[in-house]
Amino acid sequence: MQSRCGLAMFVILLLLVFHIPAWAGTTALPDDKIAVANGTVITSKELNREIKIFKERLARSGNQISDIQLEAVKPKILESLIEQELLLQESRKKGVTVLPEEVEKQFARVRNRYPTKEKFVEAITRIDLTEDELRKKISKVFAINLFINAQIADKITVTEEEGKSYYNSHRDLFRKPA
Repeated sequence: MQSRCGLAMFVILLLLVFHIPAWAGTTALPDDKIAVANGTVITSKELNREIKIFKERLARSGNQISDIQLEAVKPKILESLIEQELLLQESRKKGVTVLPEEVEKQFARVRNRYPTKEKFVEAITRIDLTEDELRKKISKVFAINLFINAQIADKITVTEEEGKSYYNSHRDLFRKPA
């Protein structure tokens, strides 16, 4: 169930990154500020952190990214940050609340992936996060997930007939490799 929710969120974020344009403020921004999403500033520190997270995920899966590829991906990562902020703002407008105990439960899951607290702290430090910032990030993801589920996912229904029809017309997608 947990991996299915994680996968669903990943797919939704990918769709957002590649299919929904996000518009940042067009005026020149001072210093560290690189974009504005409905008045909320997005800084180069936030962008760089997301880039580090992206590179870390690639490395964990055994992949590397060249500097040229990274430069091509950077605008998409910025768009993703803007879209996340816009989704978070919408979730707040709709009154979505995240329970602190849910955040702590997820924080503990993340923490328990590491053999020691030191390894955990080392890992989050590598991507420029503190424990409090990680908690805030978890809370943000929860709020966005709850909002998306309430506004989009819960309203999607697929009948058994539609499911069978899709399966029958896309059988090759469901075959296991030999």
